[in-house]
Parts: sequence; structure tokens; C-alpha cells
Amino acid sequence: MARGKIVRSLRDFSHKSAASEMELINSSLFHQPTDVHFTSSPLLKRYSCSSGFLTTVMSAASRRDLERQEFENLNKLLPISEAVSATLDKVSIVRIAAAYLALHEFLSDLDMKRDQPLDLTKPYLKDLPSYILQTLDGFVLLVDLSGRIIYASETASVHLGVSQADIMGCSLFPFVHVDDARELQRLLLDCQSYYDLTKSGVEIRYTIRMRCTLSKRNAGITRQGYKTIHFWSQTLSTKTTNRMALIGLGTTLVQGGGCLETKLSSTMFMFRATKDLKIVFIDARVTEITGYNPANVLDHTLYQFVHPDDSTQLLHTHKTATKKQQSVTSYFRLLARGGGHIWVQCQFSLVPLIKLPMDCCILGIVTSISERMGSVVEDALQKTPLIPKRPEMVLGEYSNSFYTNPVMRFA
Repeated sequence: MARGKIVRSLRDFSHKSAASEMELINSSLFHQPTDVHFTSSPLLKRYSCSSGFLTTVMSAASRRDLERQEFENLNKLLPISEAVSATLDKVSIVRIAAAYLALHEFLSDLDMKRDQPLDLTKPYLKDLPSYILQTLDGFVLLVDLSGRIIYASETASVHLGVSQADIMGCSLFPFVHVDDARELQRLLLDCQSYYDLTKSGVEIRYTIRMRCTLSKRNAGITRQGYKTIHFWSQTLSTKTTNRMALIGLGTTLVQGGGCLETKLSSTMFMFRATKDLKIVFIDARVTEITGYNPANVLDHTLYQFVHPDDSTQLLHTHKTATKKQQSVTSYFRLLARGGGHIWVQCQFSLVPLIKLPMDCCILGIVTSISERMGSVVEDALQKTPLIPKRPEMVLGEYSNSFYTNPVMRFA
């Protein structure tokens, strides 16, 4: 309904403008203007004998009034709040109207059966309730494969300081770090190539740095004006035109206080590592989850406790953290002591240090999402005997390198 009104408003504006101009021209040819307004000015008196000048002035004034009226009508049709619509200029009104028309056209042609209720027992929909809850802590972005933003939720302003009206209809690339823009462009091209080969969509998780205009108090962790956002995205395609778009849920990996202020549950543990993921501190909760005592894990890299088939995934996330300051893994298997594995998800944060020679360290939070599964021993570390805990270490233990390198105490 709103789409039809917007289209009619734009069409009527062009017709009314042309008709108004012709009416003024005809009136100037057959009627002598007698309005005092147009003849009282000395400059106009000089050209009073010329009806063409008066026609031009009247035509321009009427066209401006008609244009202003049509833009006001179009602004009222936009599905945005009055407080936001009152601040829009003409260019923004047209841009947002075009974005909503593109959104309506795209959604109306999606290859989806909306007349049937969702069956939450299907495997690909079993996590839907948790995704809906995650949207409360993030924002939704719908981007076509050229990078133009078709839709952005209002919560984008909470995370980035950019309002919905400022970002809809614009290209996404100016809002992304220059290094990540090239990566995002390649990702969109790969989505198109994958669809051309398989005629099916694909789920994508990626991390990019986006421009943040919030104050330091509300922005959380930023660097040089950019904030790290993790997207869980899915490609969508239309039925008739085969157009594609990428819809994603963007979330902030670490809130304002960072990993140091994250509340850990019984299924989570925290570790602190060097840039090569060599663990120098680990939470005592690791024993309940993996079966290792802290001393069994210290001075080893995280790669040694990861299932061999998942090490490539961890390497990609590790590189992302060192480059973009934050990252999160997909689900991977962490080897348990005695055999078997636990499915976990890990979140990394690069924390700067105050003193040299180390400039930063990695803080990691591991979340267990399953019980121990299987009993196969993949690595000799799984058979190592337990090293007794230090009685004075209640919350966790530090490695020997921590005591020999005091810089680690400032992580």
C-alpha cells in the first residue's frame, strides 16, 4: 500500500509540475499581469514590458511550491518516526524512498512460503529462537551484491552512532575500514559465484571494522574510529529475477568493559595468551569442562588442544584477532583429558599492554556448548597425568613465564 502511494506521489509530481508551467505560460500570453507584487520593484518595472520575465518568475515560484508540497507528502509516507523525518532533506527523502521501494520489491519476490507456519523442529530452524534474542543485542543489515544497503534496523545507531536514515540506500563500503572493504567486496563476488554454480544460498560468518561515531563512553572498544562487528549472514535470492542479497545480524563481540568484565558462567572459562596463543594464565573452571588442571595447560598453545580437523578454522580466527582486535570462532572441538572432545566456541580480544617488550596479549573466553563426546585419544597431551593445583591459586594459575616476565602482569 505504502509502495503504491510513493510511486504515485513521484509520478504526480512530474505531471503537476509540467501542467503548472504550461498554465502559467498560457496565462502570460493572453492576460496582462496586474499583480502589484511583481511591478512594485524597480528592477521589475524596468522589465514590465516583457511578459516572458514575469512568466519565468511565476513559473519558478509555483514549481518550487509544488515541489516542496510533493516532498512533504512523500516524507509523510516513509515508514520512519516523525522526529527523524523532520530532519530529512530532499536528497535523503528520495534516497530512503528508493531504498524502501527496492526492499518491498525484493521481499515480495523472495523464494519463501510465508503462508505456512514455521516448523521449528527442522534442523535449520532449531536455533531460530536464540537468533531472535540475539537481534536485541545487535542490528540487521540487508545488502545487495553491489554493496548497496537495502535495509538497516534502527538499532544500528546504538552500536555505530549512525542512524537508520543516514545509512539506508547508501553504499556499505564508505562505512567499512578500507582494508575490510576489499575483503567484503571479494566476499560478495564469491556469494554470486557460489549461487551461479549451485543455485542455492550459503551461510557466512565474517568480521569487519565499521565506522563508529559514538562517544568513547558509549562506543565500547574502538580503534581509530572503527568498531569490530561480527556478522552472521545468509544469502537470499528472488524467484523471478534471480536477484541476490546478503542479510546479516551484526553484533558487538565485546561490550564496553571488555573480556575483563565479562561474567563467566559454569560452562565458560577464560585464558590469557601471548600473540602466538601460548597460554600464560587460565581460569580454574577449565578443570570442570575439559578435565585438565591449569598446570597441564600452561605454557602450551591453544592449537595443541584443538581437534586436528578444526585447526584451520582456529588459525583463521587467530589471524582475524591480531588484525582486527576482536574475533569469534565457529563451533570447534576441544580435546578433553582422557579422550573425547567438547564442542566449544571461543572469542578473542587483543588487549594492549602498557609496558614493553610486549605490546599486547590475547584474552580468550571459551564457551562449552556440549558435554564430553566420544573417547578417542587424538593427542598425547590427553594422556598426561594431572599436575596438582597450587592451593593458593583459587581463581586460576599463571605460567612460569609470567613470573619471569613482569610485563604480563599488566595484561
